[in-house]
Amino acid sequence: MEAQTNEKFEQWCVIEQMGHNLYAGFVSERVIAGTAMIQVDVPEVDAEHPAFSKLLGASTIYGITPTTEEHARQAAARIRQRPLSLYILPEPTRQLEARVERGENDEDFDDEGNPF
Repeated sequence: MEAQTNEKFEQWCVIEQMGHNLYAGFVSERVIAGTAMIQVDVPEVDAEHPAFSKLLGASTIYGITPTTEEHARQAAARIRQRPLSLYILPEPTRQLEARVERGENDEDFDDEGNPF
């Protein structure tokens, strides 16, 4: 059987990525800054797990299992991957960062962060 190298890959799949990450969704090829990437469009599972896209470097993937849309959606529901989460630092941490940016030392403040 001859390998087909010019065919564009677009398929529902389960992707196994190094670091033990699993993604299930519609997979396609992308080129970003001249580098081959795999795009996984993960379908929405529920309100806490919305649909999202993830770009993966081909060298980080150790398994791609083509499957049907139905099975990929079922796998996505079991895997329950989430998109990027943003974290906001608590106010005391932001105050400390501001003091550091101003060049203030910890010795200038008491344990609660109040100036002497």
